[in-house]
Amino acid sequence: MNAYLPAAWAEGVFRLRLGVEPVDAVDPLREPGLTVTVLLEKVPLPHPVPDRPDDGMGLPALRRSRTGRFAVRFGSRVTDTAARLPIRIIDPAEQYVPRRLSVPAPLLADVLAADDLPAKPPRAHRPVLFPGRLRGLTPGTTALLGRVVRGSATGVPWARIEAGLAGTGLVRWRAHADRHGEFVLVVGELPVPIVTSRAETIDIDVSVYARDAVPESEPVESPSRSRADPLWLLPVEPVAALEAGDPVEAGHLIPAGYGHRVTTRRTLTRGRAVPSDPIVVT
Repeated sequence: MNAYLPAAWAEGVFRLRLGVEPVDAVDPLREPGLTVTVLLEKVPLPHPVPDRPDDGMGLPALRRSRTGRFAVRFGSRVTDTAARLPIRIIDPAEQYVPRRLSVPAPLLADVLAADDLPAKPPRAHRPVLFPGRLRGLTPGTTALLGRVVRGSATGVPWARIEAGLAGTGLVRWRAHADRHGEFVLVVGELPVPIVTSRAETIDIDVSVYARDAVPESEPVESPSRSRADPLWLLPVEPVAALEAGDPVEAGHLIPAGYGHRVTTRRTLTRGRAVPSDPIVVT
């Protein structure tokens, strides 16, 4: 039975369940590049491991529109009834750090019930992506190019970084580390007294959060159930609500299982991206 056209016409109606629009953490008006891909982790388990495992792991990719948004449509037995959809966002060009998220999505009955109502169920997910080591920065940007290591040289994957002006205790800026523990911390807006001063440097306090080293007996959090998945250690972060300024969506909430490892002070040259000595955690 047609919903909109006379019975003489063949009608096909596609309804959106979830729209995913990645957002650049440094410049929200900048659209992440075409190399960014959103993949669905809602698959039969265990998902087969490809011959050449990569970040995508052969998972189904969401269709990308010309606007740069990704869509999950109704009409799939796999995704229609799940209250939450697990996704992973990757960038083979390494301009952005990958993310894995569990996202709430409305059911078809809720969408149909609101068809003639002004208020619609929220369906827009705008996950914030943090800069990776190969993302270009605007000239004049103040940034810390850092790396988190455990011991002498082992990178700590997927660490989280919070920073603020030295001695204030106020978090102003954040960064996500990649699989090697490398991160790009961009210093944003500064207080007027600092902006108008002639000081060539600023001191910031940098706090690092990371999970404990994972024992071999730890279950693998991956659709493949295999450590061959390069992102198996990247936590799946649960988004509480869509279109509600969710702190997980924004990348601000420290993931469960992460602990504060160290706070260290760094001096940055204003207007430059400054490489830093590794930050060592235990």
